This record gives sequence, structure tokens and C-alpha cells, in this order.
Amino acid sequence: MATTGGILGMDVDSMDRMPAVFMNVAEQFETLVIQAYNQFNAVRWEGPDKGKYDTEWQNQQKAMKSFVDTTINNLISALSRNISEQRTASGS
Repeated sequence: MATTGGILGMDVDSMDRMPAVFMNVAEQFETLVIQAYNQFNAVRWEGPDKGKYDTEWQNQQKAMKSFVDTTINNLISALSRNISEQRTASGS
């Protein structure tokens, strides 16, 4: 098996930074959702449809945030486990 730069397997020191990268992406996603919601609220819209849509948006936003949080947390857990396994395998 060929190696690049003397490394065979995962560069665990570089991968240690990845959980923070994924958390940053999750925070950016949440910021975008909040910005979109704020722009929606800035539009003049009177009547019962506004309230109905607002409630639907909030429910969808909560579900989306929950999905993203769960996905990112699962990804970070798997990544941390993989990093630990690689360290064990390579003795580093």
C-alpha cells in the first residue's frame, strides 16, 4: 500500500480539529435560519394566514434544528470514535 508523506491511515492530529469544524457549520446553519425568519417577519402581512404560516414555520424550524443537531452530534461522536480507534491502531 502506498503512503503519502510517510503517513499510512488517518492523520489524527489534523482530524482532531474536525469536530469544531462541524460545530461551526451547525452554528452557521442556525444563523441562516434565524436570518431567514427575521426577513420573513419584516414583510408586512396582515390576517390569519400570517399567524398560521408563522406557527408552521416555527414548528418546521424546530424540527430542522433538532435534525441538524442530532446529525452533527452523531457525526462528531462517530468521528471521535474513529480518531480514537486510529490512535489505538497506530499506537500514537
